[in-house]
Amino acid sequence: MDENDMKAELSSILEVNALDYRLPPSLSVATARQMKSYRAANIRYQFGEQINITLSSGAAYIDPKNSYISFDCVIPADGTAIPYANLNLPTHGGWTQLIQKYTIMHSSGVELDRMADCAGEYQQIKHFYEHDARWRKVVGASWYQEDEGKNLHLDTDNVLIGSTALSTGAHYPFQATDTELLKAASSTGPSRDTYRITIPLCEVAPIFNSNLLLPSFIAAGMRLELTTATKERFFSKIGGWGASAVPFIQNVFINLESFQLTDSITRKLSQISASSGLEWTWTAVHQSATTQKNAEFSFQVSRALSRANNIVCKMRSKTAYESSLADSYTSLPWVSENIANDGTAYIEEVKANDGGIEGFQVQLGAQFIPAAPLDNLQDFYASALKTFGGYRRTDASVGADLDQFAGKVLGTVTTNAAKPVYGTCVAIAAVPLESSSTLNESGAAISAQRTAVVNIKVKDTAVERRYDFFVEYSKLATVFLDSVVVRS
Repeated sequence: MDENDMKAELSSILEVNALDYRLPPSLSVATARQMKSYRAANIRYQFGEQINITLSSGAAYIDPKNSYISFDCVIPADGTAIPYANLNLPTHGGWTQLIQKYTIMHSSGVELDRMADCAGEYQQIKHFYEHDARWRKVVGASWYQEDEGKNLHLDTDNVLIGSTALSTGAHYPFQATDTELLKAASSTGPSRDTYRITIPLCEVAPIFNSNLLLPSFIAAGMRLELTTATKERFFSKIGGWGASAVPFIQNVFINLESFQLTDSITRKLSQISASSGLEWTWTAVHQSATTQKNAEFSFQVSRALSRANNIVCKMRSKTAYESSLADSYTSLPWVSENIANDGTAYIEEVKANDGGIEGFQVQLGAQFIPAAPLDNLQDFYASALKTFGGYRRTDASVGADLDQFAGKVLGTVTTNAAKPVYGTCVAIAAVPLESSSTLNESGAAISAQRTAVVNIKVKDTAVERRYDFFVEYSKLATVFLDSVVVRS
């Protein structure tokens, strides 16, 4: 062994034994770090309007996971004695569910990513099936994410919601929600309440969910079009909304963690971008929906995708989805198998709101996934965990627990013992399409010659249901100096 090898071996031994006292070399190629803010086109937006923001970030590289969108929600008095006393946030998602549609454009005018609807519902699914309860409580606090314990209690306001829903003859399950996060102004208090919200960009659109720095060739001049949910869809409001009840959001900013790189690194990245292009990949989402009252039906995913990772279905009551009284984001509960027999009327009411699925299978060309249809609660629960990698995670116990998945009967409305009260339900039907559970980018192709058809059979047809289908797929943007090519 020569002298250099001996020195290298000794250095390794010192490092392994925590005896290496040399100053580590500086590996950073950033010369400056700043948090820069970019204001939306308008100062004020009503719920349901589109927010437009253009990023003028220049030559800076962006850390998308440390960047966020911020805004104020203003809830003025509506003329009642206790303004907004019975106003509730959507459970299990909070303000991330406010953004329902988005379109992200490159400065050249090329569309990078889009989600046509239900972006908030998709974020609710991701929060539960890719993160644990601790993450939802700690990290989610920045956007007022409700944790599991807060939305499972009953109070006078909840009974009023139930009574109002029953008096209007609406047939949808009543979910117990929490009023603590939106405190009402008293009749002698302020005429408005203002709430400050911050949401990480990676919780707005998956194109920002990357550990890499976003290149300046993508970020500079990027245009974000974010469409918010209407107030009727986002909030649940006892008695509905009055003519003077107009909540709005204002002071919308996108705050970017920006870095200036050294000249040599900037020059090298520019050379690569000019010759072969920089490749930016992410997991995009295709959403489609249908409304059905049939016991059995098939739904075809019509979009051609080269790498589809999974298919996820969320099922809700159509009446609850369209009502300002109910939580529009909660799934129909799957609880009829486990209820206690408290009387015929009670049993029939639970069955009428049963969201359970008796058969779920995806036909991809000549292949059936799974080989036998999913047909019971435990198999659906296991398939959801498997689809999002819950069984292989060692860092956290991700996913909803079984009560959160299926929905739990908490009691009955005090004015009508036949009407059950449920905890919020985040049930989904999900199957993976990837050929490997350990390798990335192993999704299946969907095309006109190899169509994806979802076959569904439900337990009960008393309630008209809305089915939302989400397909996660790989998307690639090859970025040149002043142009971009997008493939899916």
